[in-house]
Amino acid sequence: MKYDYLEKELHPFLSYFAYHKFKAYTKTIHHHKSDKNVFSEWTHPDMVGCYFQFLEEWGNEVVDFSSALSIISVKLYSFELKRDLNFSNIRESFFQAVSNSSWANEGYLVASDISSNVDFLNELKRLSSSFGIGVIKINIEDPDSSELLFPAKFKEYLDWDTINKLTINPDFKDLLKRLKNDITSKEIRREMYDRILEKDELIKYNKKIAQPLPQIKRTAFQETSTLFENTLENIYTGWRLTKAEIKEIFRKFEEHLSGENLIFNPQKYYIALRKTKNFALFKLRSKYLEILVKANENFVRGRIKNHEIKSLSEGIKKFHGWDCCSIIIKENSNLEEVFLKVTQGVVG
Repeated sequence: MKYDYLEKELHPFLSYFAYHKFKAYTKTIHHHKSDKNVFSEWTHPDMVGCYFQFLEEWGNEVVDFSSALSIISVKLYSFELKRDLNFSNIRESFFQAVSNSSWANEGYLVASDISSNVDFLNELKRLSSSFGIGVIKINIEDPDSSELLFPAKFKEYLDWDTINKLTINPDFKDLLKRLKNDITSKEIRREMYDRILEKDELIKYNKKIAQPLPQIKRTAFQETSTLFENTLENIYTGWRLTKAEIKEIFRKFEEHLSGENLIFNPQKYYIALRKTKNFALFKLRSKYLEILVKANENFVRGRIKNHEIKSLSEGIKKFHGWDCCSIIIKENSNLEEVFLKVTQGVVG
């Protein structure tokens, strides 16, 4: 059964899994707290975990001796969470996990709804094997049935340069201080990490947050509305455009494109618009709405007169497999020319 819930509402389930599977204590990293001047949506993991092996498994004499030699055994985990994984988002999701979780001893891509398609699982396994990122499937109905689909490749050495970069986030910086204090004091302050709910608490929590998606016929935009709300919730930190204005822009797109057989696929930081293939990505930036369109930049500049056009690097074009550029929407006005450009993408 398909459920509707926010991505962040999976965090308690991952905390439960990480503690019982890895004996790790987790901490949520809130992206919006980072310095916006150096912030990238692919910089931060969603959660970080630590397994204090020297405190959990070693005797006091061994702990004291290892401390005297400055040898402390801990293992750090990094987690990137998604509500679902399928062919439409596997590439973006996996390489986001590679980008923000490869610094740890073990990095994982985590989701609740993972496609059971055999070809998809084979591709997911190939990516995991090639890049060393493990995959965890969360079961929100029965937390004990969550499973490690593919283990991460253990890395003996941490990537200190990336760890230093992650300290732009105060949650991550505070976590490093917390780990240092617990290691020095040889005592784990459990209340300073994400709370680990009991199984019955998680089941009650699931009943509260997860509602079955209604089985009614809806337009493409209507089907996307709840997911868009979740995407908006993840990124909104006070734009020049208000939430109401952003919603109004999407409502106008619904009116203009009604009747087209479209598929909207909301992800954590963008919404893909596709017919047979993706042709536009709506990206929710900190101060504006960016629409990445599959079209030649000069062609778009000749047709968009009232909005800024952003050039994209060859690396981004290669990543998407498109000749593309971005339309920057800072005001809820003069949208007709944008509608026309997107419509050309639908029929093109």
